[in-house]
Amino acid sequence: MRDIGLIIAYNKRINAAVDDRRIRDAAKWMCRLHKLEHKNKVPAGSFRLRSI
Repeated sequence: MRDIGLIIAYNKRINAAVDDRRIRDAAKWMCRLHKLEHKNKVPAGSFRLRSI
């Protein structure tokens, strides 16, 4: 359940950073999301939610 909360939180932060054109912040959160994907052994980009 913790991972689900992290996925949602990271995606919200990524989307907010992209909307505000804060590329470095978006990159930081994308990196954390990618680490979470790697930990759960899923393909890269599987946890990215653009509509949240």
